[in-house]
Amino acid sequence: MKDFVIGLKELDAALKELPNSMAKQTLSAAIKKSGGPIVDAARQNAISFTHPGTYARGDLSRSIIISPRRNKRQRRKFKELPGNAVQYIGPSYSPGDPNYAPYAHLKEFGSSKQQPEPFLRPAWDLYQSLYLDAFKKEAWKAIERARKRLVKKAVKVAVSQGFS
Repeated sequence: MKDFVIGLKELDAALKELPNSMAKQTLSAAIKKSGGPIVDAARQNAISFTHPGTYARGDLSRSIIISPRRNKRQRRKFKELPGNAVQYIGPSYSPGDPNYAPYAHLKEFGSSKQQPEPFLRPAWDLYQSLYLDAFKKEAWKAIERARKRLVKKAVKVAVSQGFS
């Protein structure tokens, strides 16, 4: 089967050369930097709802974030995959967050009393290819920075042990 995205096998191979924690940090940074257009489009979609419902206009828009924090189900699911970086792009479901939006799934998927008004899926559909291209570029930049840090660290260790 042909790869949907070209270059991810090479990226995966380069990440395997890094220590696990550094690879995870590298991927997280790349995801966060390249997710901006999706977040911006989802926020714009959330502002343009025609049926305000029970929430103040704009609250849902402000709740859309990129974060490493996941809910209990997501933590269970990704616990099986050690070393993988996971970033959540979507509305904040944390009650402590001032932009907490517990109704976001009802807007995205609808309910028995309300038609769906998706805001996140259209943003992903529109910017998916842009995101993947930006992700690859950011990931390669982050890998190069990580490699330089490893070399610098190795030199520092070698010098401290008397090798030159």
